[in-house]
Parts: sequence; C-alpha cells; structure tokens
Amino acid sequence: MKMANAVIYAISDSFEETAATVAKVAAAQFADSEIIIDRFLCVKDRMAIDQIIESTKNFNSLLIIDMLQKELKDYLIHRAMEYNIAYFDIMEQALTTLSRVINQKPKLIPEATYQLNEEYFDRMEAIDFAVKYDDCKDPRAIKKADLVLIGISRTSKTPLSIFLATKNIKVANIPLVPEVVPPKELFEIPKERIFGLITSKQKLNTIRMERLKAHGLSDEANYASFERIDYELKYADQIMKDIGCLILNVADKAIEETASTILQILKEVNASEKIRLQF
Repeated sequence: MKMANAVIYAISDSFEETAATVAKVAAAQFADSEIIIDRFLCVKDRMAIDQIIESTKNFNSLLIIDMLQKELKDYLIHRAMEYNIAYFDIMEQALTTLSRVINQKPKLIPEATYQLNEEYFDRMEAIDFAVKYDDCKDPRAIKKADLVLIGISRTSKTPLSIFLATKNIKVANIPLVPEVVPPKELFEIPKERIFGLITSKQKLNTIRMERLKAHGLSDEANYASFERIDYELKYADQIMKDIGCLILNVADKAIEETASTILQILKEVNASEKIRLQF
C-alpha cells in the first residue's frame, strides 16, 4: 500500500476555509507526492486540539493554523512543539504587519468576518443540520434535507455535507451498507435531490487502511480488503441505479470541486423547474 508522504491539518477556530485553501494550493505544488488534507473547522477547546495532535502521530504532519483565540492557539502551538510537529501560523505575520501599519491592535474575534444577519443564521442552521443528521442518525431527515448524499464508507459524505452546509444547504448523508436495508425515505423523495458518491477501489483501500491504523487495528481487516470494497461498490451501484440518482465519482476531486459540481447541477435543476412552472 502506498502511504501518504504527508498529511496537512488545516485548523481554524471559525468556519473560515482559509487554512484549507492555503493547504490545497501548497499541496498542488508537489504533484508527485501523496498529500492528504484534513480539515478541522470551529476548533473551540483543548480536547479538540488534543485529538488533532493524537491523530498526527502516525504521519509526516504539517499544521496550518488559522486561529485568532490566542490562548487556544498558544496551546496548539505548545502541543505541536512538544511532539516536534511542523506548523505554520498563517495569521500571525499578517496581523502583526497590519497592526504596525495602522498603529492599532487587532481585536482577535474569530467570527468577525461573519455578520449576524439572516444568511449567517441560515448557515449555522444548515451546519447544525448536517452534524445532527450525519451518517443517517435519523432517516426522517431525508425528507427535511435540501439534498441527500449516499455512498459507502469513506466516500467523503461527511466533509462534503459540512462544506455544502457552509453554502446554506441542509444535507443529510446516508451510508450504504450491504447488510443494512436502505431507508425507505430514499425512494420517496425526488431523485434530483439525491447524489450518489463513488470512488476508486485503490483510493478506498488506501483510506481505509490508514483509518484502521489510526485506530490501532490490523490493516488485514476485511473492512479494507479489495474483495469487501468491490462488494460494497457493486451493492451501492445497484441502489443508486434503483433510485435513479446522479452518480458522482469523487476519486480525484477535492471537496470543493465536488461541491461546485453539485451546486451547478442544483442551479440547473431549479432553473428548469421554474421554466416548467411558467408553462
């Protein structure tokens, strides 16, 4: 199995994607290397930081930090230095330089870029929805959602749900497991609201092997075997065809790319629906 050359942890104490964007641009300059980007948004306490630090131990890791809460950021940097983990604070130089230019001290408010308007509260509601109904915690969410993501384990359903939520879209994600009957609600909503996510067998094998190792489990577990992955993909393909939903291959796509595709499709569907109603 090919191991990743490095894992970049993009860490923010707000819902900003600045750290992830910087990570993506940097990683793109090393096209011959396998670099994984892991996002951590709205990090608000030391427990979350401890969990991040713990997850870095098995990889060549880089922390890209976009945090304004000084006490929390200082703790993160302290833990990074304690374990000799490389880190890059993208806000420090910008704030220091701007502060000197205008002769003022920054307020250091993580949510300063968000105005408390209707759009802000809609975004928060969508994010809460995505977290609350992650991994089919309640199938009734399917009928409440603006769109539904389905796919087998490790096809980016959760991070894609959260990213779409930042665009004010309520997303429910449903794991497809051969041993579990899909919720009946999936067959009771318009297929245009459902997107099936698939990826390559090799990518799934790599991701699942790394996940097993991160949890201290044997990489020989059936969960990561090609036979099991092939079985799950064939099962998911049949379910998606039965539903008639659009199927997206996310194997070589960043979360932002897949989200952009979905948003464009939704825009076209909504436009077509408006035209149809006019007649």
